[in-house]
Amino acid sequence: MRHGTALYMNKILTLLGPLVFPCALAAQEPPVRWETPSSFDPAIAGLGLPQLPGVTREILYAPLVSKSPREDGGSGRYESPRHGTYNHHTQAVIYNDKIIVYWTNHARDENGPGQRLLARWGTISAGRNDIDWGSPEASLVEIVPPPSPVLRREPLEEVKDRRYVEGHLQVVDGRLRVTGPISIYHGWTNDLKFRTPLEPVPEVNFRELRDNARGFRHDMRWDTGSRYYQEWTFADGKLAPASPLYLDKAPVSELQLTARQKLRLGPLLEPYRNAPLLSSLPPAQRDFFTRRAQPAVTADGKPRAGYDKDTRHLAANGRHGLAHMASFRRPDGTYVIIRDNLADPQYYFAAEAPPGGRYPPAIKTNLYGCAMPAAGELPDGTAWILGNSNERFDFYITTSRGGRVFDRTWAVCHDAAYWERGLFKPSRGGPQYPYPLQIGNAIWVFHSIGKERIAVVRIPYVSLYETAEPVARDDYAAWRGSHPESLDASASSLRIHTDRDRRGAWLPFSPVRLARERTRVRLRLQFTAARTFGAKDNALIIGLFNQGSQDARGYSASLAPVSDSGIASVSLHKQGAGVPGGALVLASGRDFHRKLAKRLKYDVEFAIEKTDAGALVSIRIFGGDMPRAVEVRAPDGDAPLDAFNTAGLVTAGAGMPDITISNFEISIGHTPSDAEIPGGSAADELKSAAGTAAIHQMMSQ
Repeated sequence: MRHGTALYMNKILTLLGPLVFPCALAAQEPPVRWETPSSFDPAIAGLGLPQLPGVTREILYAPLVSKSPREDGGSGRYESPRHGTYNHHTQAVIYNDKIIVYWTNHARDENGPGQRLLARWGTISAGRNDIDWGSPEASLVEIVPPPSPVLRREPLEEVKDRRYVEGHLQVVDGRLRVTGPISIYHGWTNDLKFRTPLEPVPEVNFRELRDNARGFRHDMRWDTGSRYYQEWTFADGKLAPASPLYLDKAPVSELQLTARQKLRLGPLLEPYRNAPLLSSLPPAQRDFFTRRAQPAVTADGKPRAGYDKDTRHLAANGRHGLAHMASFRRPDGTYVIIRDNLADPQYYFAAEAPPGGRYPPAIKTNLYGCAMPAAGELPDGTAWILGNSNERFDFYITTSRGGRVFDRTWAVCHDAAYWERGLFKPSRGGPQYPYPLQIGNAIWVFHSIGKERIAVVRIPYVSLYETAEPVARDDYAAWRGSHPESLDASASSLRIHTDRDRRGAWLPFSPVRLARERTRVRLRLQFTAARTFGAKDNALIIGLFNQGSQDARGYSASLAPVSDSGIASVSLHKQGAGVPGGALVLASGRDFHRKLAKRLKYDVEFAIEKTDAGALVSIRIFGGDMPRAVEVRAPDGDAPLDAFNTAGLVTAGAGMPDITISNFEISIGHTPSDAEIPGGSAADELKSAAGTAAIHQMMSQ
């Protein structure tokens, strides 16, 4: 009887296996765990995280507005490579001493009809720590032309040529080739597993027009069956085609959407319309275009982890919502893949597998972020993950020595500016869709800003090894005030009543080892204003200085509302006798205040860093509705670092609101020199490039 029961249960488990498996996985421990910093706050611009020192960013492409869509009265042809305010899906490839960055470009919409690929190249310096991009006019080129006239993606029509291109630029046997599908977005589905169909979908899962009320809100991407191929090279210092553009198959005239519905397609534009087929080439030439660019293997020759068929989008909760991906390799050889989930945003999902193994459905982690992540390993094996905030306003980076517990986290960059709107291109956005390459002794993160500009962030390895020792942290009872009755201290915050004249608070601290070589003194705090700033003569002054001394100078910055147009001007201030003053200016206009009314929290970081040349003073502020972080740096050759004994905050002006300080910390930081950390090598660069390329190829399969 017992044996029969076991057989019966085995049959039940076999039938229910697909349902039980996700539930079982959901109970497992996630492959990664994030130690959330105490100051982390997704409501603050910059996420309330300390700014990673040494980060630099450069804009590579700032487009002109295009009027090419026929709906806008245009000809359906782009005016030039400089036109088109939708720019996204950034990728990059290293080719000898050149770095080529390329991306999708459209007049206004994501993957809109007539989307093309643009590229810009730069020259890597001999020391591999810098890239010379030249001028945009000289180093910008269209590498894949539009396959159809430029149109808007909306409104949808039953018959409309909505084809576009995406693709990959790759190095094969020392030669460059670009290849990709000719695709089309058409229709909407109520099930994420039909977003990228390979065959006709059920009638109940397809609608011609978007219908959010009934769940048809996921746009559908169809492969039209043709791929393009072309060789490129550098000729006379410029990136130029080295072959005709080929197709592997003749373009189709219709696409089967469901059992009953078809989409008629017109002829493609040149050079696609009369493009020669790959089959016309000799086998050796054809092999160059069709051979895999980079084998998906590890440095020791073992295959990377991958996915079984039809499982790439499946999460452990049983839903097909997984989208983008990034991966890193732990020191023990295990691969970990990080995924965002369109069906369950706000936290990343993760799975692990051995080399050559298959990733199971990913498990939800506590690692914050919803858009496309990036990941990799530093030369010493330390794993890193670059995350994106839920609103795509911030990049942050977190590291782990063993690849399991990520316990060090910094802000990288923030942007929340307003841009030209388009379909799936909000009017406001920041850094997103990172494509990382490790070049020299830094991580170079190529990305779009607001799906409009193309930029690169350089993250030096040395910055990721910075150490910080707290001198004072959240000890609000130790604060002193110019008007003691105006201070209310608690275990978690300090409130300063500032409804009338100048009020202030300061905290004595012992500046231990401030004069040590390459030392950083950092004051960080978050403050919340009870209401918006009022009159224009108000100021909030933050700084490090020598309280009670008439000799030592101090450093401070003042946040003063002065205009209606956002941040007006920025500077740092030095003063004697410990008297606060300054000129970091924050706007106070009516429009600005209306946006600030619901989010008045700010994160401020004031730092003085000893360098080989003397000292560097800086201040950074995130918060409110500021479109981007304000950061100012100023050199000073004779800063009395060992003289400071006070961290202070002073308000001035009759209309100042009450201020609440939280997450306060003064720390002593140390950033090692390049010689103190493991350096990158040519092998590290190749491994990084191969890993990133493999992930993007897997996403496009």
